[in-house]
Amino acid sequence: MIKFYLGQEPILENVPTYLASEETDRNYIMENLGQMVVKAANESGGYGMLMGPAATAAEIEEFRKRIVADPRNYIAQPVVRCRATQLLRPRFWRRHIDLRPFILYGEKHMSCRAV
Repeated sequence: MIKFYLGQEPILENVPTYLASEETDRNYIMENLGQMVVKAANESGGYGMLMGPAATAAEIEEFRKRIVADPRNYIAQPVVRCRATQLLRPRFWRRHIDLRPFILYGEKHMSCRAV
């Protein structure tokens, strides 16, 4: 969107996204289900997601079956952990977020990174 609307290169990278509809991506997803966040591509609000690191073996296997049955409906991303800077004083509550905000303030910024 930045390129399209502003004609500029983005300053921050997007989170890598793997499409289960693509064979190479699907193979990677299947090998790493326990370490990834898997989402239905046509839904919103965080419903029907797999949080791999927090999932049970049964939940992981259920998502494996769902992906095989309907690969076009799923995407996967690595888990993103956010770090907060001093901009969030006096208090910061850690929460999982779907929309990753970045606050730019001169040379300093709040950043999220994929792990």
